[in-house]
Amino acid sequence: MKTLFILFSILLIPHKTNAFVTELSGDIGYQKQVYGTNRENSVVTVTGNGSVAFYIWNNTALEINYSQSQRDDDSNTNYTIGLTKITKRIDHTDSKVYGLGLRQAFAGKNATIRPTLSLGYARQFDSSYIKFNYTDLNSSIDYKDIRLDNASNEVNSVFATLALNIKLTQYLSLRSAVNTVFEAFKFNKAKDYLKYSAGFTWFF
Repeated sequence: MKTLFILFSILLIPHKTNAFVTELSGDIGYQKQVYGTNRENSVVTVTGNGSVAFYIWNNTALEINYSQSQRDDDSNTNYTIGLTKITKRIDHTDSKVYGLGLRQAFAGKNATIRPTLSLGYARQFDSSYIKFNYTDLNSSIDYKDIRLDNASNEVNSVFATLALNIKLTQYLSLRSAVNTVFEAFKFNKAKDYLKYSAGFTWFF
């Protein structure tokens, strides 16, 4: 946090030229997968992303970002363990990511179509729980919304974001992005955590 404060302090000092630009971006993603013989199961992932980029050169910026995602794997398949019959199970995962890195734009801020690539360090915080309904076959009693919390996890990670901005007005652009966050130095994992989103970006 001390490092972030110092960077913010430096960047917010008035600049000597008019080239200093700040870009604020926000987008949201939603994915749903349905599976099972009768399409009775689903996996839903909702992701929200926000970032601020301070352009220290014409097309190169220091980026600070935050993202949060929630994933619910909802299974309605019945199965029995001993004298316990599981009738419904939800595996919930909540992930928060704080990132600091560089953003490189491949066109000027006035371009109609403007691709950008961001890459840097991220700190990822994961927590999860299982919620389920079950029947005690010995007593025939039904139990609902039983929750078991799993241990939380913190991981040093790498983030990468490829975005495409389409200019709508002088300061506002439509933004679509693909993002990945993976454990540091495990670059072969990058393709396993792709998330897609859409939103807007503002220059000021």
